[in-house]
Amino acid sequence: MSREQVLKEALTELHDLVGLHEVKRSIEALMIEMKGREKARAVHDRKDDRTSYHMMLSGDAGTGKTVVARIISKIMYGAGISRTDQFLEVDRADLVGQFVGETAQKTKRLIEKARGGVLFIDEAYALVGSGQDFGQEAINILIKAMEDERDDLIIIFAGYRAEMRELLRMNEGFRSRIPYHFVFPNYTPSELAQIIVRILRSRDFDCFDILRPLKDAVTRAVRQGSVEGNGRWARNQAEKIIKAHYTRLGKGEEDAEPFALTRKEIDATFHDELTGRNEDVDGLRAIAEEAYEELHGLIGLDALKKRVTSLMRWMAIEHERMKAGLHHQPLVMHMAFTGPPGTGKTTVARIIGKYLYGLGMLSSSTFIEADRSDLVGRYIGETEEKTMKLIERADGGILFIDEAYALAGDGNDFGRQAIDTLIKEMEERKHRMIVILAGYTDEMDSLFEMNPGLRSRVPYTVEFPPYRATELVEMMKLQLEKESFTWDEAAERTMIDKVTRAYNQGNVEGNGRWVRNQVDRLRVAQSNRLFIERKKNDYLEDEWKEQLQRLTAADFQHAFQ
Repeated sequence: MSREQVLKEALTELHDLVGLHEVKRSIEALMIEMKGREKARAVHDRKDDRTSYHMMLSGDAGTGKTVVARIISKIMYGAGISRTDQFLEVDRADLVGQFVGETAQKTKRLIEKARGGVLFIDEAYALVGSGQDFGQEAINILIKAMEDERDDLIIIFAGYRAEMRELLRMNEGFRSRIPYHFVFPNYTPSELAQIIVRILRSRDFDCFDILRPLKDAVTRAVRQGSVEGNGRWARNQAEKIIKAHYTRLGKGEEDAEPFALTRKEIDATFHDELTGRNEDVDGLRAIAEEAYEELHGLIGLDALKKRVTSLMRWMAIEHERMKAGLHHQPLVMHMAFTGPPGTGKTTVARIIGKYLYGLGMLSSSTFIEADRSDLVGRYIGETEEKTMKLIERADGGILFIDEAYALAGDGNDFGRQAIDTLIKEMEERKHRMIVILAGYTDEMDSLFEMNPGLRSRVPYTVEFPPYRATELVEMMKLQLEKESFTWDEAAERTMIDKVTRAYNQGNVEGNGRWVRNQVDRLRVAQSNRLFIERKKNDYLEDEWKEQLQRLTAADFQHAFQ
């Protein structure tokens, strides 16, 4: 197949995808940019004009990231950017080894295999690892290849949005070498229903009689938080509808025709969504109790935990008064979380959502995390569309907007329109969903001063203080224990001394994130030491395993330099 045919086929595939309007527009903009570069090169071939097309695709599972990555690979080959049509899909297990030297060997081999085409790394955030491993080594090799091989290799990283954002924060090398970032939103109920219908029609089923009831059922499923995997969930529901249809045929029901679907199949498939929440009372109570324990299991934050606990108890009792038909305060639960990053705002927001869902105060366990880029568009009408889509997805649950003060913008964009849309919907949906606005204290105060309408709709503010040095030590110890590390008293004394000194000198940034960064540096320091020791000592297998887990005072010294 010629390159022109490959490009035409790829563009058709992209156009036929359900939803993903912003992703499609971004890819179209990229193609226009590539065309402009090629025109410029045709006039003057500049050898120093080396272009990188590395990309990041972020979004929830089942939102089409892998499908779009394959289409992008075809576009790059069809447009003459890639030398070959190679598309190599890998994940952490393909890159990271279990012993010294294996990771470099595996990663370099895959880079060589993908050269000329596209290397697609799914769940790329997992490269940072959760235990003693060589993920950082793979990251370092990839960063080098992204620079050295950028003329003959495109690397596409994919994963959950929050985790990928954290990966970028932790690795400046990634952020500086990835010029294109496509965000994949969850499908709307209408789009999910459209995907289901497409699958059914591809199997020759007549869907005319199920269009309306299917959309209603999917909408309710989304609002009740029972939709997992998005596109994958839609495929599973299509299979369930087909099974329900064959069951009716097998029973010989009079109105069952071989390829005509009816509302009965929808009723059978979406029974739980159509009849409401089906969790038993004990099960819901267990969810609330689990959230309560999670809150009080957090390290430090004693004053904050008392404030949040008091707030959750008040909401629970007011909800009981309402159910009993007694006088009660209006349950408007929008909140502002203020404080520096890394102090647990997102974690506590998730806990509150879980707690209120368990009490039956929220109909959905949905938790949508967003920031300015998810709400504010670039042209007239786009901001309202993006903001409303997020609100629809979070309806019944929680919409958490990080760095919310950025919505104010510089006065020359559509941030104000996003705020206006939020204010309107926060009022109309105040009894069935929660919007939590998070960010630095001073900036959030300024946002509310500029927007009294927003302030009036957010009755609760929770201040998240920075962690104390002793709490940072406890967090570090807990993180290291989770990652199966061990250390002796001398190492612990060094840990306490280094953390305390960094804290007193004002070198602690990000709090919780700072701890995670220090743990990463500890892994690097230990790896460097072990690499040298392995050459000098002939360890037995059990001895080597013990060495892989052990941290020394010297490791802490090097990590905190």
